[in-house]
Amino acid sequence: MAPVDPLTVQHGTRLVAQVRVVVHTLDAAGATISDNHWSIYLVLADNIGSISINMRAESIEGLNMQIA
Repeated sequence: MAPVDPLTVQHGTRLVAQVRVVVHTLDAAGATISDNHWSIYLVLADNIGSISINMRAESIEGLNMQIA
């Protein structure tokens, strides 16, 4: 799939029928190595498809937290 032009994204007018949030857990909470993550899907109206939102957390040096 070819990249979408930023101007097209800014003016997108697709109707969203549902928002689905999925939590994937493969390790205990608080583990230092884990594949825990979230998937967010915007299900389009008339069941014509969906849009997946990809997120990545980044560690902040010196703080015990993550931002997305």
